Amino acid sequence: MIPGFPVQVEARLEALRQFLALCIPSLHGARLVEYRGVDLLGAVDVALADLETQVTRSLSEGQRVDWLCRNGRLYLRAFAADAPAPSWERVFAEEDVADVRAILREAGLGDDA
Repeated sequence: MIPGFPVQVEARLEALRQFLALCIPSLHGARLVEYRGVDLLGAVDVALADLETQVTRSLSEGQRVDWLCRNGRLYLRAFAADAPAPSWERVFAEEDVADVRAILREAGLGDDA
């Protein structure tokens, strides 16, 4: 195990607990949206009781995890620690960070080239 990792995880979980204390009265669900590079890996609903387990799992896999409440739902944004954070608008829409196929087509390198 990486030295100091349990302390880092606990600090992140404590930050989540403090955040939840502010928005929990209006919270009715949670959604994990995971990215790898510019690609959306997937999005799944997460039970409120499982939030800490899910955050711990994502951190253990080397991901960064941020959160934001929107319309009564907590969104967890998980992405590689060495990658830029996807915009919240992309997270809410559950979209890839970039449309690589469109970029390649525009450069004349796509399927239509």
